[in-house]
Amino acid sequence: MTPATVHYGRAEQVHTERQRVLDAAYATTPERFVRRAPTPPPVPTAAWINKPTPTDEAASLKTDRRCLTGLDRLRRSEVLAQREDELVGGDGLQPVDRAEAGGAV
Repeated sequence: MTPATVHYGRAEQVHTERQRVLDAAYATTPERFVRRAPTPPPVPTAAWINKPTPTDEAASLKTDRRCLTGLDRLRRSEVLAQREDELVGGDGLQPVDRAEAGGAV
């Protein structure tokens, strides 16, 4: 069964149709089925391309935590830089006292 069939909720319908076809094949030529009447495989509950393992999930959480910690540091440094700019005057330049500069600015 394809992942799309499971995802879009058509799994039971496809399973029933497969059983109907297998029943018809068994009724027509029972000698082909030596042990018993055929049944389709059970309906899957999930479909994975690469099923994550518990260790993969734990590693992913550690990576996420490290990324978020780094992002928090970056945001804090941006906030501190913004506050510093506000205190300095917004343009990144220090205010100059005209008396200290000798009157010429």
